Amino acid sequence: MTYFLKSFTVALAAALTAQTKAQVVYGDEGFARSHESGPHVQVLEDPSGDVYAKAPTTQGGAQPSRYRKQVGILIKIKGASSKSGANLHDHRGVVDALADLIVIAVEEISHQHKQQIGDIAGTTIDDLSDEAGANPAFAYYQLKFKWVRGVNKAKALEALAASFDTGIIAHRMVIPTTPGAAITDKTDDTITVSGLAGIDASFVGKTLTLDGGASVGNRGDFPIVTVIDDTSVTITNANASIDTGLTWAVSDDEPAQLS
Repeated sequence: MTYFLKSFTVALAAALTAQTKAQVVYGDEGFARSHESGPHVQVLEDPSGDVYAKAPTTQGGAQPSRYRKQVGILIKIKGASSKSGANLHDHRGVVDALADLIVIAVEEISHQHKQQIGDIAGTTIDDLSDEAGANPAFAYYQLKFKWVRGVNKAKALEALAASFDTGIIAHRMVIPTTPGAAITDKTDDTITVSGLAGIDASFVGKTLTLDGGASVGNRGDFPIVTVIDDTSVTITNANASIDTGLTWAVSDDEPAQLS
């Protein structure tokens, strides 16, 4: 869940740096356990991994996401008191306060993402401070918690498309978001798609992307073969069936393919 953790780190950094001098970083590029200037916070993926689960339903029906993913997050915190003669107890006071601020920040971030809920109650704290020596230079904590977020098809496709120039994604993926399309006629492999808008003769050869509806066979990228009028076109799709409730988009790209 690298892309999610990076965006989470940015949000956490914005919350913490507005209130503290903490340095917030993402990834394994070296968490220095030696004394540094200012507190240090590092966000990592918890090695225990992520878990998918069915989204709960409400009296009004299913939630927008059918599934949720519990993302395991590991946060390392290092801090030291700058008081003269500070000891481990003082350093732990700094790190403990930072841990409190992080938990509060996670709650605030979760309120900004209505389908993303940090499981604050399940947060665990490990004190890994080095107690050797009379005057340790810093204290070192780890926080572990699960971040529960909705599984969103459009966002997943966007993330996948943005990750490749060539290879698995041969062409830019288009996310169809305009509602109202319908499969209104099928003659052999020639399919009439209605309920569009703003269509003219120049759209022949462009790609119509369809999603939603009841039939999986109607979803995909299809070259426009003919323009019937400003709301209807024909495409070729041997797997299509009469259907309504489709979302649509038109682009100049060739249909997306796996290579």
